[in-house]
Parts: sequence; C-alpha cells; structure tokens
Amino acid sequence: MKIAVFGGTFDPPHNGHINLARSVVTGNHADRVLFIPSPNPPHKKHKRISSFADRSAMLQLAIQSETFFDWSNMEELRLPEPSYTVQTMAELTGQYPNDELFWLIGGDSLIQLHTWYKSSELVSNYNLMTYPRPGEVVTLANLQKNWQPDLAQKLFDSILDLPVFNIASTNIRRDIQSGADTSNLIDPLVAAYINAQKIYE
Repeated sequence: MKIAVFGGTFDPPHNGHINLARSVVTGNHADRVLFIPSPNPPHKKHKRISSFADRSAMLQLAIQSETFFDWSNMEELRLPEPSYTVQTMAELTGQYPNDELFWLIGGDSLIQLHTWYKSSELVSNYNLMTYPRPGEVVTLANLQKNWQPDLAQKLFDSILDLPVFNIASTNIRRDIQSGADTSNLIDPLVAAYINAQKIYE
C-alpha cells in the first residue's frame, strides 16, 4: 500500500488540508493519507500554538468521515521534542514495513527543505510528494543550488500535478477572532469544537 504522510500543526485543520488529501487519493498518488500532528513544531517554537490535545481532537473531527484517512499521535508518544521529519519517517518505516511511505510537503517547504534537520539523510532515504502552494514555482535549477544533482532531481520529480488550495490556518484564526464567517473553510464539527473550547479567543 502507498501511504502519504501528512505532517503539520493543523491549528486548525481546514478544508484545504482535507481537499488536498482527497486529491492525493483520487489522483492515485496514494492509497491512504496518514495525518501526523506535530506536538511542538521546531519551526514554530517562538509562536503561540494551540495545545496538542485540542489540535488532535480537531483533526479527528475533520477526518472522521473520510474512508481513506487515518491519524496518529506517534510524534507525541514515541519521539523526543522537538521531533523532526527524518525521525518521524524512520519510526513510521518500522511501523509500516510492508508499505511505501511518502512525506507530503508543500512547494513552499520544499524550497526551504535544505535547511531542515538532517535534510540530506531525509531526502536520500525516504520518498516525498510535493503539492503546489500559491505563488511558489519550484524549478530544477533552483533546487540544484542547494542539493546534489541526484537529490535535486529526486525532489523535482516529487512535484505532483494537484490543485492549489489557497487556505491558511493563520487567516482562519484571525477570521475567527474577528467574528468573520469561516463556514466555507472548516468542517462544522471543527467549528463547533473551536467555539465550545474557546480556542482562539
């Protein structure tokens, strides 16, 4: 089985996340999508984020009706903080020895991937799927500036032809705080949870 591993903060999970994951499956890029919420994202250590419990609860609500989606709290249970993608993929490879795993990453993150922890080990040992992000055009020439030719080609070949979903959790949090309508951006169950727990107040 081919599994796309979708890591992120998911604060909150929104329709962009869900529609992207659906596109990965319906486009036959993967058989399932495994969502991995990050307990303490290294790149957001100076930013305020919601609790892991709340983000996990919202994520489960967002995907509960999706047949081909799963989620795991393995980064909280099994890995040190902060955990890094290369550690997550190593742990998942042990958990899913008979499956083919792909780390699902946005084009904006792909451009910065060379700055990640043990990035060469990550790209050398594991597979990636890259989805487009608004305003980001990734070229082979740009990747070759920071990667060896074979790894640059591997990364460039990971770019999928998928729709662009221009939805950002940062904007959703701002809209919720201002009382703007977000009904077309997040699942109603997620919205109800946010209101009940007063997460972004």
